[in-house]
Order: sequence, then structure tokens, then C-alpha cells
Amino acid sequence: MKLIFLDIDGVLNSEDFFNARVHTPEAKKKWTEESDFDPDAVSLLNHISDATGANFVVTSAWRIGRTVSELQDLFKRVGITGKVVGRTRSIGDERRDEIQEWIDSHDMCEAFVVIDDEYDMGLFTMRFVKTNWKHGLEHIHMHMAIDLLNE
Repeated sequence: MKLIFLDIDGVLNSEDFFNARVHTPEAKKKWTEESDFDPDAVSLLNHISDATGANFVVTSAWRIGRTVSELQDLFKRVGITGKVVGRTRSIGDERRDEIQEWIDSHDMCEAFVVIDDEYDMGLFTMRFVKTNWKHGLEHIHMHMAIDLLNE
């Protein structure tokens, strides 16, 4: 199975998105959890999963207190079309360790990428698509992820 280890903040939303869309006075009055997701970034993520058949393992803090089913429901509400197959456990300060633990305990990883705005992914550097908080997921990241998942 192809997998996308997915962060949310800094990937599916960004400083640019919040400044342009969410932090207007009108948007603040209508805030919902779903309004934290940038529709443009969601579209790019859908393109990655559609082009590769990859499923999602959620690594984001958004996973805390949510089941896989609840994460899938959230993804569906914001328009993400792929399937959530897991979430990493919180085992420390290093996301790369949580990803490694998930891979080691599941025999289902054919190919994977990590999409995150964190800086150090250690051994996963060659499978890491680094976004940034300022802009979030962009076209260049989409192409990198597709290439890594389809190589």
C-alpha cells in the first residue's frame, strides 16, 4: 500500500491562507473546524492521492483525541477524497520516531512519503516533502510527492 504520512497545519493550511481567508471579520464569525482547511491545498492533496492511489496516515496534532474513523469523517467534510488508514501514536517529541514506530508495527507499506512542515525527518529525508507554514502545500510539493510515490 502507498501511504502519505500527513501533517495538517503548515500543509493543508498556512499563514497565507489564514491571512487571506480565515482572519477576516466575517470569517471569524463563521468559524468552523472545517474552515481551517485551505480548499486549494485540499485539491492538491486529492491530486496526489488520485494519481498514486495512496492512503493517509495522520501524523498531525489533529489526530490527538480522534479515532481513524473520526479523522476520515473530518477529511470527508473538508473534501479530501482519499482514505485514512491510520494515525501515529504520540511517543515523544520527534515525529519521525512516531512514523518509524507506525511503519514497524504495520505490514502494509509499499511506498510512502512524509508531507510536513517540520525540519528534521532523519532517515526519512529522501521520502520527505517539506512544506512551510507561510505557504502550505504547493504545486511543487504535489509533483514531488507523486514522483516519490510512483518511483
